[in-house]
Amino acid sequence: MLVLTAGVALAPVRATLANGGVSLIRDAEIESTLRRMSAPIFEAAGLGPDAVDIYIVNDERLNAFVAGGQNLFLNTGLLMRSETPAQLLGVIAHEVGHIAGGHLSRLPGAQERAGIEMILATVLGAAAAVAGAPDLGTAIMSGGATYAQGNLMAFSRSQEQSADQAALGYLQQAGVPSQGLLDVLEILDGQNALAVSASSPYLRSHPLTRDRMLFVQNHVANQPQQPEVPEPWVDAHRRMVVKLDAFLREPRVVLDRYPAGAGVTARYARAIALYRLPDLERALSEIDGLIALHPEDPYFHELKGQMLFEHGQVEKAIARA
Repeated sequence: MLVLTAGVALAPVRATLANGGVSLIRDAEIESTLRRMSAPIFEAAGLGPDAVDIYIVNDERLNAFVAGGQNLFLNTGLLMRSETPAQLLGVIAHEVGHIAGGHLSRLPGAQERAGIEMILATVLGAAAAVAGAPDLGTAIMSGGATYAQGNLMAFSRSQEQSADQAALGYLQQAGVPSQGLLDVLEILDGQNALAVSASSPYLRSHPLTRDRMLFVQNHVANQPQQPEVPEPWVDAHRRMVVKLDAFLREPRVVLDRYPAGAGVTARYARAIALYRLPDLERALSEIDGLIALHPEDPYFHELKGQMLFEHGQVEKAIARA
């Protein structure tokens, strides 16, 4: 069940951030995917598989950042634009490099601290809203100040280089191709070339230099035999991207993008889009077809329960639980 815990809700839970426009998405399937794929990176960094808390920010811009200790924030824009698990894990490994390198503890100035406090206030407020106290959650979030993500992590060039170096080691130890990190840096380098870096929060907070590019390029060149990403990760990553696409884009755009009769992920997207139109009859037909093909998939059953519940068929929804 995809839920926005601070902003416009896609499911029953709703809380509003008065002065910031921050939306944190909660979804069991997506969170499980991120946790499962990131665990080897965390372990390689000596942090333990559950040491880092992962939060999904509903923001279409390509960005990721760490704040307030071992908290990793990933924008939906990053998740949806990543073409492979290796690209996403390259960014995650880099952010973990900042955590493991203690870079957060060296952030000077009250402005950075205020930004961290704002992020954590958002998390705490969202948690209060989910727990059944939306007014309290709103009060907590509203008391934070302005959402300062763009100014939060002004890492130095040396820290960026250090995080890259650490990331490459983590990726190698975890058996993840380092080509993914290079792919992302090349995308960002293209943004630099187009002189749009001022609008890119990731480039503002993570300065990209020629030395960084050359360092990662040389590392990849010296590893001609890149490891293969496990196929289950590829499938889970594809489903994550499709699910976000289906929930966050206009439903008819999604239906045009994923034609009828396509594969499982396309049918998943169509089921979500039809449910959001809303066209419950066709949505149930689509999800029932997926359940018939994969009766043990818990997330297909979860989606059907969400559909039924939100259309007033509570008893049928409970039967899906």
